[in-house]
Amino acid sequence: MLGGRSIITTPAGGLQLRHAAQCEEVLTDDGSFEEVSISPSVPLSQPVIKATLGLVRPGPRTITWDVYCSPEQEFMCTYGVTRYYAALKKGEVLAPSGRVCGWDQRGWAHGFAFGTKGPQPNEIGLGGHQQFRQRLEPFLDPEKPQTPLKCFLKPLCKWDELPDDRETTLYWSSFFKGWADSTGKDKRLISSNHEAVLLFKERCYIAGFVPTGEITRDTPLFFKHKEIISVRYRLWYSDLRDIKGFKVLEVQEVKEPLLAIKAKEGRPESIVLYPGILAKVDNDGNS
Repeated sequence: MLGGRSIITTPAGGLQLRHAAQCEEVLTDDGSFEEVSISPSVPLSQPVIKATLGLVRPGPRTITWDVYCSPEQEFMCTYGVTRYYAALKKGEVLAPSGRVCGWDQRGWAHGFAFGTKGPQPNEIGLGGHQQFRQRLEPFLDPEKPQTPLKCFLKPLCKWDELPDDRETTLYWSSFFKGWADSTGKDKRLISSNHEAVLLFKERCYIAGFVPTGEITRDTPLFFKHKEIISVRYRLWYSDLRDIKGFKVLEVQEVKEPLLAIKAKEGRPESIVLYPGILAKVDNDGNS
C-alpha cells in the first residue's frame, strides 16, 4: 500500500494519491495508461514508513525525494543488471523507470520553441540544431522568411510561454523532451523563467528525465541602469535510463494515510511514481 502523498501520473497530470478518485488511469511499467481501483487501507492504523531516496553516484547528494508506503510494499529494485521486487530498506537501490508517456509532435515543437525563442513573436533560433528542422516543418509559417539559423512558426499557440495546465500528460511530456533537445548535449536548462525550471524539476520524470541537483541562480546578473532586468536559473538533469538508480538513504516510521491500489485483469504489474520509480501492484489489491 502507498502513502497518500505518493504522486501517481494520470493522463491529466501528476496527482497525489489521497486526492485520487476510486478509479484512475495511471502510467504503468510499459509506458501506457491503465485503469486501477484505489481505496483506503483497512485497518486505518497500519504502520507507515517514509523512505528518503538519493541518486546513486559519487560525491555529495544534493537532491533527495521521500516515498511513503507500508513496510510490505514492494518496488522494482536493481543490483547490477539484475532487477527484482523488494520492500524498502536502507541501502536498497530502486531501479529508475525510464518510461515515457508517448509522443505529441506539437508538444515537442512547443518545448523546442520555448527553449530557443527569438526576439520576435513566433521566432526561434536554429543555430546548432539543424537536425531538428525537419521535425519542425509542419509548424513553419509559409508567409514568413525562413533561414538556416532562424525560422518562424505558425501562430498556433504562444510558443514562448508554458503550456496551459489543462494540456495532457502526453503534451507536457513531449514539451519537456523538446525543451531538453533545445539544450544540446549539456543536459542543463538555463532560463530566466523560474516557474518553468521548477516545473521541469518536478515533472520531468514523465519524459524520462531526472534532475541531478537543485536549481541554482546564475551570477553575474544582468544589469541595466543599475537595475536587475534578468536573472537566469540553471538545472542539471540526466536521462533516467543513464542513472544507476535511487538509493534508500534513510527509513523512518511516520503517520500517513495508506491507500490500496488494485489492478484489473492482471494488469498493470507495477505503476510509475514520482520521481520515476516503479511500485508493484498486486492483483488482489494488496499494494
